Amino acid sequence: LHLCDRRQRQMCIRDRLEADCNISSGEALVRQFLYGTRFFEKEFGVKNRILWLPDVFGYSAALPQIMKKSGIDYFMTTKISWNERNKMPYDTFMWEGIDGTEVLTHFIPTRDYGAKAQEDGTETEHFTTYNGYLNPSQVMGAWQRYSQKELNHEVLMSYGYGDGGGGVSKDMLENQRRLAKGIPGCPKTEPCTALQFFEKLEEHVKGKEELMHWVGELYLEYHRGTYTSMARNKRFNRRAEFACQDLELYGILGEKAGKEYPDSKLHEMWTVLLRNQFHDILPGSSIKEVYEESKEEYQKLFAENHAATEDIMEGLTNAITGDAGDLVIFNPNSQSVPAPVILPSEIRGNALTDGERSYQIQEIDGSKLAVVDHIPSKGYAAFKVVEQSDEDEEILCVDQSHAETPFFHVAWNEKGQFTSIYDKKANRELLPAGEKGNVIMSYEDRPHNYDAWDINHYYTEKAWEVDDVTSVSVEEQGPVRACVRFERKYLESTVVQYVYFYRDLCQIDIRNEIDWNEKTWRIPAERMKTKRPHNVYLSKQAFDILVCLRTLSTCKSDFIFPAKYGLNKPMATSTPNRLLELGIANAKKAGIEIEPCTIHDLRRTASTLLNEAEFNSDWIEASLAHVASGVRAVYNVADYAPQRRRMLQAWADMVDKWQKEYQLQS
Repeated sequence: LHLCDRRQRQMCIRDRLEADCNISSGEALVRQFLYGTRFFEKEFGVKNRILWLPDVFGYSAALPQIMKKSGIDYFMTTKISWNERNKMPYDTFMWEGIDGTEVLTHFIPTRDYGAKAQEDGTETEHFTTYNGYLNPSQVMGAWQRYSQKELNHEVLMSYGYGDGGGGVSKDMLENQRRLAKGIPGCPKTEPCTALQFFEKLEEHVKGKEELMHWVGELYLEYHRGTYTSMARNKRFNRRAEFACQDLELYGILGEKAGKEYPDSKLHEMWTVLLRNQFHDILPGSSIKEVYEESKEEYQKLFAENHAATEDIMEGLTNAITGDAGDLVIFNPNSQSVPAPVILPSEIRGNALTDGERSYQIQEIDGSKLAVVDHIPSKGYAAFKVVEQSDEDEEILCVDQSHAETPFFHVAWNEKGQFTSIYDKKANRELLPAGEKGNVIMSYEDRPHNYDAWDINHYYTEKAWEVDDVTSVSVEEQGPVRACVRFERKYLESTVVQYVYFYRDLCQIDIRNEIDWNEKTWRIPAERMKTKRPHNVYLSKQAFDILVCLRTLSTCKSDFIFPAKYGLNKPMATSTPNRLLELGIANAKKAGIEIEPCTIHDLRRTASTLLNEAEFNSDWIEASLAHVASGVRAVYNVADYAPQRRRMLQAWADMVDKWQKEYQLQS
């Protein structure tokens, strides 16, 4: 068994920083390799041949081609062994990418000998680790776990402490000294570099019919939540990728107009972007402080990119022959295809023309829209703004139940779900018989272990349609585009959907705006004195505290505050007052005097201060679950949910302000 300790391993990573390989674009992945290569050549004088990605959450089928073109011959990971259900059939194989490129791949099989799956844990019967502990159990376990003993008699073991470094320890090295001499029933160990292992492995398996091929993506059946966690960061990543690629194009075009190519600026921007593609940043599995810093870095990148782009654009447009008032439209894409373009609101005219073709303009939401075509890929075209006769306008036909375009006939039901999408060019119905489109679903997201990382395979077992349509309206109806707006209610939240239909585009666009207000603590009737269920609308601060408590909890309970002697029961009603007593006692030990009080005193304080702040007394009473009586109770059954939500957020902000003022005074 070949051993690779962390000192040797440092010289085989070719990626910039073990980046995410699912969400990062192909251009970004290429630059991860490019910047990684430059770094190792500059700092260590080496050109690595191994891509070593032990902890990334899945691997794109584009990687083999990128690896080979970057001078990389071998690939190593352990992460696919973390699959939730299915064991990868091979540990040593040729990985074939989307273009047929092949790379020799080896999975490290390190685990304890005879280890079983952990009940309610993260380790399955096929789990392996990249943080090996060099002892006889893991050496024997690595060979026991290896799937292809008929192909190869040697495996690689990476040993040493920690994701955050640490390396090997004295006892590991002593174990290695003894294991290298041979222990009956246990494989011999031999220290080597990862490159030495892979070169020997390649020579040994070359031409063997037992060497299998895996074609396409190496999908990780685990950590599926990393496709959705921290959506803002994912959106910023894609925006930044497009912005940097576009600036590179405009910089090349700008050189012809006498503008300096922004080489150093682009290098700095890509460095920031690539850093934020680290496999615990972009997937959304880092701590809060990381995303505060990441947000600032992205915003700075956008501002610098915008300024550099505007400077180049000014020089480019001045160099293009035309008249005052002409528009120049750039196409940064690799194809020349028709596309919608938002135009400046101040232009005068109802059409664009390039001298051969004309494109109608439609006013939308304070700006203007046209669908233009025949703009060269990675190039531009100049247009004049003209006034055409309104007789040429052909208005799209849409109403509250269907839409008609030159390309499609679309119909929907009272839930806003498509019942028919008929393709007029292909003369066929696109929806299968009895099926519907535009069906919005919500699912219960309660993973076994890691909220930010995981959506478990059973998530579809609890599903609800978001189908409570409260309004349908035609928002736009013109010669270029039509828009139908659907508003849906889901619990306390609102989902507004805009469906766009085009006259000159064979596509349907859908944009969703979601006002998510599900930060609600629902107290069941049996826990309330009034024997009526009660909603507490949580402020951002209260919600963050509960999320932190849930994250830090080590017990397997459905309750954030479980009972002392039963995890499936809520805590006793007396517990909050007892905790308050302990808090006051601890404050006194720290020299802070606080008068004795109960939870009821806190409710009274909040009521008093909110009334003094001139909030509506009905909102306050409803928040405190006080039930009105008499005639007023008969004629006023309002819940005041939106008002209470705003008031309780204001209350949390007030408490935050007082706390900061107290800290300053202290």
